[in-house]
Amino acid sequence: MNYVLRLQALDGYKDKFLNVFTERFSRVLCVHHTGKKGDNPHYHFAFTCDYKSQALRVYLKQHFNLAKGNRHLSLKNWDGNSKACSYMFHEGTEAIISRGFTEEEIEEFKKKNEMIQEKYVKPHHVVDTCVEYFRECGNKHPSKRDVFMYMIKIYRANGEWIPNKFQAERVINKIKSNLCETETDEKLFAMELFQEYFPFN
Repeated sequence: MNYVLRLQALDGYKDKFLNVFTERFSRVLCVHHTGKKGDNPHYHFAFTCDYKSQALRVYLKQHFNLAKGNRHLSLKNWDGNSKACSYMFHEGTEAIISRGFTEEEIEEFKKKNEMIQEKYVKPHHVVDTCVEYFRECGNKHPSKRDVFMYMIKIYRANGEWIPNKFQAERVINKIKSNLCETETDEKLFAMELFQEYFPFN
């Protein structure tokens, strides 16, 4: 099973990595990030192991137990696509752990990240960047105005064409959808869309 993990960098966590990511993890890639403002230290992992999702979640929470919530520990299934690994190098930091990954693969991840940074901004990149930004800010329910303003900032910073109204609405809704972490979040988002689409019902 392949997974990606985002873990808040709390005191003592790094010292646990050797004991947590044992031989049951056939490959592990870990990179340390500090966040856009440098005040949100966390780790990104991509790994393969023989744990099923729920058992793995329980296992990780037993070891990394100094906080709670998705901001502290976020585990997701990974399709094995190298995009997740290349993204891990977008802050220019080196891998803390790279067991099971060859030096050639690591270099390829870095090169792919550089190409992504240099190329035009694609909608999915804007979505991923915005979602990470609002999660780091602890804002799971930003207003459409806030999302739009930050989204436009990304396009302008990269010298890109500004999306039209319909393109912008599509990206904004995707960002707000991806920020939903619980069933309650999903219901709030759905209700917000319903009221927007059908204001007289």
